Amino acid sequence: RGLEDDPFWSLFKQKAFGDANISGNLALIGRKIANKLNGIPLAAKTIGKLLHKQLTSEHWMSILDSNLWELRQGPEDIMPALLLSYQHLPPNVQRCFAFVSAFPKDHSVSEEELIYSWMAHGFIQTMRGDKTMEDVAREYLYELVSASFFEASANDNLYRMHGLLHDLACSVSQDECSNTNYNFSRGIPNMVRHSYLLYPDQANNFCLNFSLVEPRSLCHGEFF
Repeated sequence: RGLEDDPFWSLFKQKAFGDANISGNLALIGRKIANKLNGIPLAAKTIGKLLHKQLTSEHWMSILDSNLWELRQGPEDIMPALLLSYQHLPPNVQRCFAFVSAFPKDHSVSEEELIYSWMAHGFIQTMRGDKTMEDVAREYLYELVSASFFEASANDNLYRMHGLLHDLACSVSQDECSNTNYNFSRGIPNMVRHSYLLYPDQANNFCLNFSLVEPRSLCHGEFF
């Protein structure tokens, strides 16, 4: 169940406007967008952060009038809202986000594990001599955090992703990634390129039973 109208609007305003002054026109558009989110906090965070990127009527109206809203399967379906936020990420950041589907759902991951996984798989590109690949990878990670696609823990310096966002990552990865929840009893689908196995014995059994013909990455515990 979502939040009541007043606390939800307060959360939405915080994410969408930040410390900026609220103009009458943006507040009106924002109310219409908020009404599509059914009081669900995750939707307020992701769409609010998307709106905050450009505090203009043109940008906000493009979000309000997006055809993706028509994909909703019911009032509590926020996947179109999450997809809308995903589509506004830079292409290289989109690819890094999709790769996260290789990790198990509810898996906590360190900054180093994320950025070096992305680097190892060729997702990080840098054209400037004053930035290393690690610098660019961290920028990608921080952009995902800024978009509320990741939440950083202050206690253990790990990053976590909401289950619905993991579902979105699985959807947009087009089945190129898999993890320990995947059923390999009938073999490996041709489209799978990256797999994350949590325990070493799972990796050993996997390698004994399957031959990796196409270029793929098989990882246990951490990517390499």
